[in-house]
Amino acid sequence: MLDYLTAANTYGLARADGGHSSLGRLLAAVAGWRQRRRLRAELYALSDYMLKDIGISRWEIDWVVNAPNQDPTGRVLKSGR
Repeated sequence: MLDYLTAANTYGLARADGGHSSLGRLLAAVAGWRQRRRLRAELYALSDYMLKDIGISRWEIDWVVNAPNQDPTGRVLKSGR
C-alpha cells in the first residue's frame, strides 16, 4: 500500500522546515481514515468469541479504533508504543 507521508515527501509536498504542506496533511489524514476503516471492518468480521479472546466486546469496536489509548470509562491507558 502507498505510504502517503512518503509520497508527500517524494513529490515535494513537505515544507523545508520539516512540516508538511496542506496537501501532505490531507493525504496523511486520508491514510489514517483508511487504516481505521480497515481495522473496524476486520474487527467486525471477528466472532464474539474471538473479540472476547482479545479483550473487547462488539460495542467497543468503534471506541477501540478511534481512541486506542483510553478505556470506555475515560481513563487514559499507557501506550505500548
